[in-house]
Amino acid sequence: MKKHVLFLSIIALVLIVTSCRDPKKAKIEELIPASYLNNPTTITFEDTSFNFGNIKQGDKVKHTFKFTNSGKKPLLIVNSFGTCGCTVPDYPKNPIKPGDSGVINVVFNSEGKEGLQHKRVIVIANTGKNKNVVNFTAMVNKP
Repeated sequence: MKKHVLFLSIIALVLIVTSCRDPKKAKIEELIPASYLNNPTTITFEDTSFNFGNIKQGDKVKHTFKFTNSGKKPLLIVNSFGTCGCTVPDYPKNPIKPGDSGVINVVFNSEGKEGLQHKRVIVIANTGKNKNVVNFTAMVNKP
């Protein structure tokens, strides 16, 4: 009886740990469907960095990062996230054909921030094992 309880406890623990995994820390291979993972492409951003300049604390500012699928296979962005909760990206959910373009809109909420801010946005796509990163800076001033 004790062996059964121990066995079931171990299975329950494994299920809890694997179901609660943070998608930001998951391996790319786990996020991208095999049909896309096995057919990588390339993404080319018009610019990978942006400077908002001086903004007031509490401002919400937005920037659009434009990109092109510069490869020969469809581009699938499966996730995009900021390095902190103050940075929220919105990305295309449908595949982008070779040669077509798209945008990633990034909103930065400067509430509670002060001074020079440097934030990154990670873009997970079928572009091989390379991380796709765009970033921005802002000088946040108290009102």
